Amino acid sequence: MQYKPKDEARKVIPRWRILRGTPTPELLSSTNKNKIIPSYDKQEVLNANNNWIKHRDLLTASELISFGLVYGKTTATGDAAAFVIEQKTATTALRDLASSYLKKSPESQIAESTAEQLTAKNIYSNLATIKKALYNNPRNAILYVEAARMHASLGQTESAKQKLRSALAIAPTSRFVLRSATRFYIHNNDITEAQFILRDIPESDPWLMAANLSVTDLADGKQKQYKQAKRLMNSDISPTQLTELASSLATLELSNGNKSRAKKYFKLSAIGANENTVAQLRWAENSISLEFDKSLLRTELSFEARTKYAEANEDWEQAVSNCKQWLLDEPFAIRAAKIGSFLCAEYLTDFKQAQWFIDYGLQANPNDAGLLNDLAYCLAMTGKVNDAEEAYNKALLYVESEDKDSVLEATKGLIQFRQHLYEKGASLYESAINKAMELEQYDNAQRALIHWILEEINRGCILDASFLERVNGLFSDKKVYKPAAKIVFDKFLLPRMVSTKYKKQYINEKNALENINLDMFKK
Repeated sequence: MQYKPKDEARKVIPRWRILRGTPTPELLSSTNKNKIIPSYDKQEVLNANNNWIKHRDLLTASELISFGLVYGKTTATGDAAAFVIEQKTATTALRDLASSYLKKSPESQIAESTAEQLTAKNIYSNLATIKKALYNNPRNAILYVEAARMHASLGQTESAKQKLRSALAIAPTSRFVLRSATRFYIHNNDITEAQFILRDIPESDPWLMAANLSVTDLADGKQKQYKQAKRLMNSDISPTQLTELASSLATLELSNGNKSRAKKYFKLSAIGANENTVAQLRWAENSISLEFDKSLLRTELSFEARTKYAEANEDWEQAVSNCKQWLLDEPFAIRAAKIGSFLCAEYLTDFKQAQWFIDYGLQANPNDAGLLNDLAYCLAMTGKVNDAEEAYNKALLYVESEDKDSVLEATKGLIQFRQHLYEKGASLYESAINKAMELEQYDNAQRALIHWILEEINRGCILDASFLERVNGLFSDKKVYKPAAKIVFDKFLLPRMVSTKYKKQYINEKNALENINLDMFKK
């Protein structure tokens, strides 16, 4: 069966987008509204512009478009992009680059994105274009960040690190570079390095201050800039510049048990909210009695918040649609991949779409045991048993503790059933249930029971009517069933149970399933 993504304590970690896809407030100076933070060598852009005017070929067009994607639109760059679109000899990657430049807002860029843009082939093509630009402009920190993001999306952690180190060496105080690097290090579970690069941030920058508060909170470290953060909140800086700082302070107060202060800062974060703080507000709704304003979901790029809101309202198709855009927005984000695959496989029984999320999740996170397990589950459910066993065996290489992993055990049980090794499969499902109960993973235990029953029915067993009635009673009791397990029961098992009409058992061998103590689930 699939791993259910945990509802972990969310922190306000910066997003990592390409520069042209980053909302403008994150790039503006907090004290000078007309000043853009990311700096660059104007001569580099001027040279690229002059080369395009002089030669007007695909090579000079490509270089100028690369600058345009990073620094913004100009008349000349738009002309170069239009030229590329018209040229029959232009490569697909270069056409995509030009098309991408000509698109409108950051959200419309994501909305018009396709799965093709996440493929390794497409990323490598775009990476080659960036590398050519870097060859001619080796002191361009922004281009190094763009290249690092592409490497991260391909699961090339060391290459991403190298590119970010170059960017930090060139522009150690750049807000865009520091926030991008912070997100990468958190993605890579390197909290120490994230703390290190934020050690000397200017105390006047609320965006970097917010990142530092959240990273320090993750590390359970001493909040040395807490007082300065509160002072910034009382300054005359625009609310759109303070939204992440307010949200970080709110989250910190909440984790310290001060709900009244947390509410105060959460309300302040909503005034000039961006998509990151909208996602935090939606998360906080379950922790404190602070009503979530659903109009905030209209905030640009709020894919994560829309996903979780739709999920909470059991609108699975809408949740999956937004989750797909979330993954397109952050192709290295493992959480988007895991949530999308779980919703598709367990709630919608759409294994093809589930595998779409898994495949791109594994592209950026190739050694994640959870995604490999989920892949094994989807493959087994679609009849590709040998491939499923291969994915399962690979998951075993990376799982932290096999002897305590009830989900992997249940997935192996499924594979054994599909290989017609019924007794072994039943034994594994029973072991998975016992492990889950021991670890108080009651949702996992209940879902393992459901999948076990389904496999028995699939192989032709018609189970005892009284047993099925007791199972139905178990998942009709609100005090007993877990929400995710109830959804899976209603979607997967209940229709199959009804079709049996509770006929009496007529199987030859003794069935371990019917001897299981259902009362143990009443915890």
